Amino acid sequence: MSAKHIFKIIIMAAIGSSSIAEAKRNPRDGVNFGIGLRLFDAANQTNGQGDENDSQKNSETTAIHPYLGIVLGDHFNLGISGMFEEQSSKDSFTSKDGDQEIERTSNATMKAGNIFLRFMFAKYMYFEAGIGLYDQRIKITDEYRDLDASGNFTGERAQNDSHGAGPGYHLGGGVEIHITNGFFVTANYLYRAIQLRDYDSDSEIGRKRSRIEKRELTFGLAHYVN
Repeated sequence: MSAKHIFKIIIMAAIGSSSIAEAKRNPRDGVNFGIGLRLFDAANQTNGQGDENDSQKNSETTAIHPYLGIVLGDHFNLGISGMFEEQSSKDSFTSKDGDQEIERTSNATMKAGNIFLRFMFAKYMYFEAGIGLYDQRIKITDEYRDLDASGNFTGERAQNDSHGAGPGYHLGGGVEIHITNGFFVTANYLYRAIQLRDYDSDSEIGRKRSRIEKRELTFGLAHYVN
């Protein structure tokens, strides 16, 4: 047997041993933490037909989802997570003759803290369920403007603020693709159901105000310390 063939055998044996060792070691083990990011930006413009007003809408959403967990056994990951979300939108309506304008600006923030449990399977997938508390603040401003006979705009401005808080739960699943040294690229899809009640400055929970349902697709980065 030539030296060339011996060298090939040694290389193949080393690669095989390395693959077996990697397969035996579960990279999703121990304390883990990560962050997910969700961005959304949209712009719509409509030209009204007949006497309908022209309209324009711009909206954007930014959400950050940090979490910290610990793997229990071989398949369960228990942890806590947060959600920090900001939404803003601007709607404008203009009459065909340009004499009337309506503009609505909305800004909403939502914060949440959750306890979650993940069932991990198939080396890189998981199912997730969790419960938590949510807090939402919304500020809406409406401006009405009319063009008078002198060519000047006159109008009025109204503002409405609301604050709600309440429990919620989420269900979904995701994938974690191992990159290197315990780092993973992640993607998950979650359904959230939130029940908000009025929340005043005296920290009193009032009547039921709204139910919110969200469907989220989030991408991020995770790290397992094992």
